[in-house]
Amino acid sequence: MTESVVSASINSLIGDHLVRMAPSRPPRPVAVAPETCMGDLLARAEDDIERQRQRLATTRLAFAALLSYRDTERGGDIGFHVRGVDQVRMRITQLASWAREDLLILSPDDSSTPASVGLEAGRAAARRGLTVRTIHHHKVRSDAQAMTLLQSLTCAGVQLATVPEVPQLMLVVDGEVALVPAGLPDEPTGALELRAPGAVALALALFEWVWSVGLPVDNPDDVTRSSVTPFERAMLQLLAEGHTDESTARRLLCSVRTVRRSMAALMHRLGARSRFQAGTRAAEMGWLPRTGLRSASADLEETAAPGREVAA
Repeated sequence: MTESVVSASINSLIGDHLVRMAPSRPPRPVAVAPETCMGDLLARAEDDIERQRQRLATTRLAFAALLSYRDTERGGDIGFHVRGVDQVRMRITQLASWAREDLLILSPDDSSTPASVGLEAGRAAARRGLTVRTIHHHKVRSDAQAMTLLQSLTCAGVQLATVPEVPQLMLVVDGEVALVPAGLPDEPTGALELRAPGAVALALALFEWVWSVGLPVDNPDDVTRSSVTPFERAMLQLLAEGHTDESTARRLLCSVRTVRRSMAALMHRLGARSRFQAGTRAAEMGWLPRTGLRSASADLEETAAPGREVAA
């Protein structure tokens, strides 16, 4: 192996923080301890992933803007008719993938309708960090298979509620677009995509009213000690010890977004409006030690404050 090849290899290892030059004469390369360099490597990998996510989000927004312009050119500023169940399913998937902030779904829970497609689209949107809320019929609570599906959605970050009666299938995206059944005698499987602000506002009002009377699928009264995962328990413990979201993410080898999304899901499951309240209820459920309960809850609340750092 030539000297130039060795030199290039050493420089590459130095660039990856796996080797450093010892201050000797002459300087010589020394391997860095794995526990020292691992944090740097993971941080750089997360930065690369975040940059890719930002590029993907920019591309998605540009594509959505292009499609919005196309719809406007054909009269889509008010709305248009989506014909046939296959086209409705495809449109649900498209609209959910273009969502930037939130996705609201009224689901009749009939696998023969496009609702099942909407739930899978909701799962994908929640994993992208969007706020996703879905409403289902109370009957799903007595269906083990349906509850397994809904629990998997909860794990993905979807917020769920059930009601005695679901008015109809409906999808609302970013408060700007609503998809509702067309209800036409000659095409019962079609849908209307509404973009007129007044029509979308009515769809939003309907969803919020139904949501307000719904029963959360993860009702705090139904939560048990075994319903917290090892990851969630470790995350709660680190946050209660005073670690920030960033420090917790480094210790758990995950992204900051994962920590924040998981904490938001736990707060929803516990019916908590703040991290302090979540810490109190987590201790009551046995997820955190009851010793120093008030201090642990206060630390959980402080971890939500920006700019506060704890050494990892």
